[in-house]
Amino acid sequence: MVDYVKIKFKGGWALLAASEFDAKKHELYAEPEPAPVGQEKEPPEEVKPDEPCSGGRKRQVKR
Repeated sequence: MVDYVKIKFKGGWALLAASEFDAKKHELYAEPEPAPVGQEKEPPEEVKPDEPCSGGRKRQVKR
């Protein structure tokens, strides 16, 4: 049975035979481990896009 290596590149994913892939030239990537279930996540901050952030000009509707 042939071992395969899953590689992510700019256009997507590719499967290469492990014997043909030279890992010395590339940085290896491992899937991130999921967070333990017992930890509570902080609620995301609410973002209000309608209000100007810097107190600058208000948006005007183009006619």
